[in-house]
Amino acid sequence: MKRPAVLDGFASLLNRINDWDLTWVGFGKLRPSPDQKMTGKVVAILCIVYCPITAALAVAMAWLILREHAPSGIPWVLAGAAAAVFVVLQSLLAWAWNRRAVLIRQQKTPSSQ
Repeated sequence: MKRPAVLDGFASLLNRINDWDLTWVGFGKLRPSPDQKMTGKVVAILCIVYCPITAALAVAMAWLILREHAPSGIPWVLAGAAAAVFVVLQSLLAWAWNRRAVLIRQQKTPSSQ
């Protein structure tokens, strides 16, 4: 069965992000080898650490940009949205990593044809 080229390109882009050393600063021990799956535990740890940071940055940016011109709830809505976007992005990154891990393992094992 042939995989869609668009999906391959998207997964390749996400894996380029995954492979940046900067992506794993402080969490190098959690980084699996390319042929191993990224577990839900790794994704959860990254989200627990980075979601509050992402949310705080969103609140700070909203405060700096909007100042007193925004309704009082807007920074908190932006904070929640930023954290949610981070969770979705991290889940997509894990999906791409795991997809590549499966492909690498399939290439390592001889096909039984």
